Amino acid sequence: MNYTNVASFSGGAVVGVCAAVVAYFVSIERTKSKEKEKLGPRDTDARYGLSLVGKVDTLYENFGPKPFEFNRDVVNVFDDMVSRSVPLYREVNDILLYWVHRYYRPGKKLYDLGCSTGTTLDLILKSLENVDLNAELVGIDNSQAMVEKCREKLSWAPERHTVDIQEGDITACDMTNACFVIMNYTLQFIPVTRRIDVLRGIFNGLCEGGILFISEKIRFDDSEFQEACTWIYEDFKSRRGYTKTYIARKKEALMNVLVPYTEQGLKNTLELAGFNQVEVTVKWNNFVTITARKGGLVPVKGTPASSVSTPHLDSFFNYNPTYLSEYLRKDQLEALCLERSKIFAAKGGLGTQKLLDMDKLCEKIQQLPELCSNRVFSEEGVAVIGDKDEFSEDQFSLFKDCVEEMMPWKKGPFDLFGIQIDSEWRSDWKWERLLSHLPSLKDKVVCDLGCANGYYMYRMLDHDPKLVVGIDPNLKAWLQFQAIQRFSGRKQLQFEYLRGEHMDMFPEMYDVVFCLGVLYHTPDPIGMLRKIHKSMKSGAYLFVDCQGIPGDDHVALFPQKRYANMKGVYFLPTIQTLKNWLSRTRFNRMEIFFSEPLSTEEQRITEWAQVNTSLNESLDANDKSKTIEGYPAPHRFYLRARRG
Repeated sequence: MNYTNVASFSGGAVVGVCAAVVAYFVSIERTKSKEKEKLGPRDTDARYGLSLVGKVDTLYENFGPKPFEFNRDVVNVFDDMVSRSVPLYREVNDILLYWVHRYYRPGKKLYDLGCSTGTTLDLILKSLENVDLNAELVGIDNSQAMVEKCREKLSWAPERHTVDIQEGDITACDMTNACFVIMNYTLQFIPVTRRIDVLRGIFNGLCEGGILFISEKIRFDDSEFQEACTWIYEDFKSRRGYTKTYIARKKEALMNVLVPYTEQGLKNTLELAGFNQVEVTVKWNNFVTITARKGGLVPVKGTPASSVSTPHLDSFFNYNPTYLSEYLRKDQLEALCLERSKIFAAKGGLGTQKLLDMDKLCEKIQQLPELCSNRVFSEEGVAVIGDKDEFSEDQFSLFKDCVEEMMPWKKGPFDLFGIQIDSEWRSDWKWERLLSHLPSLKDKVVCDLGCANGYYMYRMLDHDPKLVVGIDPNLKAWLQFQAIQRFSGRKQLQFEYLRGEHMDMFPEMYDVVFCLGVLYHTPDPIGMLRKIHKSMKSGAYLFVDCQGIPGDDHVALFPQKRYANMKGVYFLPTIQTLKNWLSRTRFNRMEIFFSEPLSTEEQRITEWAQVNTSLNESLDANDKSKTIEGYPAPHRFYLRARRG
């Protein structure tokens, strides 16, 4: 045997084995190093863990509550439900902590509205453990079971912090001394008609510079996009372990319970509530988080909001038109609530002094008691409301002052608690012309477009309608109506401070529409008639009173500037042109039942209407067949038509 060769072999083998071993361990270290250098976040990069309690959510595998409600069964699985169902739930809470640490002020309060089981407040408390700060936290939820879980979860809270968990209705809570408000996935469960009031309450409860941190599920206007986002979200839940059965059943249970805004609708509503900085800070598909800051009122795009503070005037505006819930879908009601709030915020662009005077007048009216007078009827053309004996002597004196301050009274006549108001227009004459041509108004839904102070609405009460909605953009007329309503208490009469262009926001709602003295005041009568048509049920009646010019030609007068001293007059049609307008907007069965020149006895200056000019002063002194501008004198046409 050649030992030299054996030794040589053995030495080489040892070196090879050693090299292999070294290579193996080097590869392990490289693998570890690569794992350490792995791209992307760790499995969890949140700074604080969520304190989730309860059971795994399988609630809707076994049907669950329908409609959805925050009962004890839901509460038992809520933490699992929300953390699995809401995209970026952990991340939103993590980002919230940054905002809280930056904007929470010592000595102020932080509110969590709809605090549920207290997960968010628990995170905030954890984040303050090493911070030299004594916080005051308030959580409010209307579910007793939620409140119990929340108090249990936060029982560990250090004594240096004040933690107040309340069972209550957040729509009625009175926030004070707040610098930060959290409202995560809560507004969407509040009735649409009450949301602006809730947000205004939050705005008023926040100190200057205070923050609202709000998260919501949202929807898209475009149906195709909405379908796509629903598909994406349902796949997200499927990847989180929810079955198709669960997803479908819960979706059905939430129908008409969770009613989302569009993203723009939510931002607009926050702006209307007063927030001047409204920014999206987190978004995932159909979920959005917005951070809003209080810093004073700002205009909503396209509709400048009045910068004048008019709290007494504002208190007469009904931000919660719940009466419309019977007639409009949730999304339609949401859009209408937003638009009507925008229009009222602008207050017709009136000047500062006029608005301040109106506010002082409203303050006086509020000193009088609200009544529901038994004396509401019509007598010989007069709309009678109330009896003088319903007021004390001092109250009647104050009421009379208020009525006088509301002059001029354009429409009437009225008898208001014994005060005889002879208005500029003999509106009773117009009503008498209409009476014999009216269908039955009993139990009908009626619209009085261009309702002024509501004279005709009160005359309609004799016919027992289910509802009468008056629409008019005149703020003084709106205030006159509100004052009368305060004492008559007739809830079936409602005034919407809107314009004719908003009629299509009441789709197929009305059985009868009165459009009296309106069409010649719009630059687009065809467009208005189309919107009126959309607001009417099939076969509904339309009554039109339109100022025009005599003649059989198919023409309309378009005044250069004013007509009979009136601003805002556009097209004055002949009767044939008026009929053409109606036929081209799909009205049929037209019947002309009155056509006469307007009389100076029907429109005139009175003690209660001390206007600079009425009809007589607007006609040519030497030729009453012409206006002072030289146009044909006003002619009135009354017409009845049906929606086809």
